[in-house]
Amino acid sequence: MATRSIGAAAGVITCLGVVVAPAVAMPTEAATGAVTASSAPAPTYPVIASGLDNPRQLAFAANGDLYVAESGHGGNGPCIPGGDDPTVSTCFGTSGAITLIHGKRARQVITGLPSLAAQVATSGGQLPPGAQAAGPSDVTMAGRSTIAFTVGFGSDPVNRFAFSAASSAGHLLGTVGTSRVSPGWAPFRRSGIDGVQQRADIAAFEAVNNPAPPVDAPDSNPNALIPDGDGFVVADAGGNDLLRVSASGQVSLIATFPPAKACPPLPIEPQAVPTSVVRGPDHAYYVSELTGFPFCEGSARIWKVKDGQTSVYASGLTNVTDLAFGPRGELYAVEIAQNGLQSGPVGAVVKIPRGGGDQHEVVAAGLFAPYGIALRGSSAYVTTGSILPTTAGGGQVVRIPLKHSTH
Repeated sequence: MATRSIGAAAGVITCLGVVVAPAVAMPTEAATGAVTASSAPAPTYPVIASGLDNPRQLAFAANGDLYVAESGHGGNGPCIPGGDDPTVSTCFGTSGAITLIHGKRARQVITGLPSLAAQVATSGGQLPPGAQAAGPSDVTMAGRSTIAFTVGFGSDPVNRFAFSAASSAGHLLGTVGTSRVSPGWAPFRRSGIDGVQQRADIAAFEAVNNPAPPVDAPDSNPNALIPDGDGFVVADAGGNDLLRVSASGQVSLIATFPPAKACPPLPIEPQAVPTSVVRGPDHAYYVSELTGFPFCEGSARIWKVKDGQTSVYASGLTNVTDLAFGPRGELYAVEIAQNGLQSGPVGAVVKIPRGGGDQHEVVAAGLFAPYGIALRGSSAYVTTGSILPTTAGGGQVVRIPLKHSTH
């Protein structure tokens, strides 16, 4: 069955038997197929924040504050069969959060957000808490003191009823939420879900419309968003589509994305699994792909969507999770697994020249499960340790220096 949700990436890590290494270490594929820390020199990048719980995408405010979406590690339930593996119980909790990084300090500013993660395998034994986590996945500014964020889901929208009945946070799964925040470090007041407003129900739109129907049931996993006038544009990794949210919260379709080509030896066409959306210098939308199982190396594309037309802007990429445009039109992409997720979560940041194509320059390699990217000045800020099956908080934000192209 084709894999549609981002949580599947963590599932691959679990299957490989990952030995968790520091986010800036260089893991290698051992003879057994496990990922372990290499004795080779590791890339050393300044750590901006640590102790994060499955950090995903991130965004800067105008004053330099950096907000990070933490997907959390699920909780004690209720539980449902996993969307990617029905033998695994996916359990609900409120461990999702939005974290503010201000200078050298980091603090959760919104807590109690919903999180789903595998906890127990009904066949095959126990999974570590936090595997296959889905929860807050992207964050953006929606005004000077308001942020907007996506809350992932990765399942048939009908499955939300069990969670919304058990917790007031459950209704936020598969939605876009907004909340007011205090710019800077003081005055500071941490906010729970009482301060969160549901801006749009992406999962409900998928349940009714299912614009890119696969062979299975509707599936929604809103993974990324950007401001768009008084509303937003959202990439739904489960629905394989790009959506517009109006000022009033109405959801409409912009584009759908077809499967990628099958890669030998499996005759499976991986689903697109759109993970990120950014606006380019030409005001078009650019959308990245994780691609679904079998997570083929080199099969991910970046789509350009403009004036109702969809075309491939860049190709030959692998398991892309986020994008950011540089000052001269170059496009930076995060590959969560440079050689494909079945080889382990050893990722990279690559640069695609202005105009796109299939030629890319590796900017930083050997990153442990990188996911989100945000640019400021001459540096890229990247989340690592983003899909760890742990409650310990092994995620980080690292700063990577960039040399922007002069042509």
